[in-house]
Amino acid sequence: MGSWIRALWRDALYIISLARREHLTRIVIAFFILVFGISVVFFFAEYGHNDQVLHYGDALYWGIISATTIGYGDIIPRTTLGRLAASAMAITFLSIMPVLWATVTSIYISRKIRGESGLERVTFQQHILLCGWNNTARSVLAGLALRGEKHNIVIVGEVPQDLIEDLTYEFPRLKLHYIRGAYTSEQTLLRANCREATVAIVLVNYGEESFTRSDEMAVLCVLTLRRLAPRLRISAECFSSAYRGHLRSAGADKVTVTGELDGFMLTASALSPGLDTTIKEALTFGQGSDLWTRPIPNDFVGRSFRDLAGHWLAEKCWILLGLIREKRQIGIQDILAGERSSLDEFIMRRFEEAGRGLGGASHLHFLNPGPDYRLEAGDQAIVLFPNEVQNVQG
Repeated sequence: MGSWIRALWRDALYIISLARREHLTRIVIAFFILVFGISVVFFFAEYGHNDQVLHYGDALYWGIISATTIGYGDIIPRTTLGRLAASAMAITFLSIMPVLWATVTSIYISRKIRGESGLERVTFQQHILLCGWNNTARSVLAGLALRGEKHNIVIVGEVPQDLIEDLTYEFPRLKLHYIRGAYTSEQTLLRANCREATVAIVLVNYGEESFTRSDEMAVLCVLTLRRLAPRLRISAECFSSAYRGHLRSAGADKVTVTGELDGFMLTASALSPGLDTTIKEALTFGQGSDLWTRPIPNDFVGRSFRDLAGHWLAEKCWILLGLIREKRQIGIQDILAGERSSLDEFIMRRFEEAGRGLGGASHLHFLNPGPDYRLEAGDQAIVLFPNEVQNVQG
């Protein structure tokens, strides 16, 4: 509820800023001043001559109802000055209200056009950034759609408008948004509200003049993201394995090298015909059986790998392949645990600004760890499940 109220408040402030830019606030203030002023004239004209006007509240009620053209007719002017005030109210409405509604309409239309063009500013939180675009991007979106989570996904980069529209129809379950601009630009990433995002996926750009240039752009994007959002989880892609270390040094949590499985797939296709196709289906969303992770059920924490594998195979036809266990790394906040002095707070702040020493987590992988391996809370199961099972969160 708190996050929903904060988001509503941010949107309200944004609309107010647009209204100020379009001078709408001046029109609204002038309108209300005229309504209050004419209501005062109406009150002094009708008070004592009209049993329907007993105090100023009645006159103000008449003014508001008349200004909104509802006109219930329960209060009718009886004096000449009162009728002149009613006429002034009608003229005020006819002269100001069309301008007011036209300005409001133009603000919302302008906002919609800017949003569709990728020029709006993101105000929501806990979203996923997809920085850059290439042939892999569609598979990324397919995986997010299969995951079934209701995150906002913001595509950042120079992407054609018609492609964004196609993606919106292709992935109706995803809440897609678009920010136009260079994904290495600080201003572009700030418009995408990268500081409030949870995950960023950085893709290499096939449109650059060379693979080296594409990898350099990816490194620059990760550097900028890490400086702006020290706690953001970043997964990055590169063409050359030589840039894996550069991306890790820049702040990427995980790095994938394009085509690094090609050698294995070629060998599998040559020596074990059919194995390459099987693996490809498992790694391609929506084809054959899908490979994904899901948390260990609470009922199986402390029990054996065999117990959970047998349960899922019998109940859901899921095949348990292994486990991923998070191993937390010590950070500066652990060293400065307890009550902190002003010096400690200064050190902590400097480390956060640099995006270093914040701790974090590495992951231990246990593929087929053995039947008696004990499951722990927080483990993620690696599962191969039938394609017809769409909701892997179940």
